[in-house]
Amino acid sequence: MLTVVGIVLIIAIVVILFVLLKTLSITVYVSRIKDVYRDDHGDLAQKSNIKGSDEIGSLAALLDELIDRLSKMVSQIRVALNN
Repeated sequence: MLTVVGIVLIIAIVVILFVLLKTLSITVYVSRIKDVYRDDHGDLAQKSNIKGSDEIGSLAALLDELIDRLSKMVSQIRVALNN
């Protein structure tokens, strides 16, 4: 009986540690994305540089692509206004 309780406690601790580590990594990614896109006051050359194959990495790549497209659009508008 004591062995079963011990095994259950070990499994519970491992699961809790896994969840905490995953939550921490997500928080770090989200914080980095917010820092890049909030603090640069419209600097469209800034990228998040977050690489990953998970959902957060995909989201960061999409945001970087969006910023790149906006940067190109702003450049085209500047050229059109100068002509």
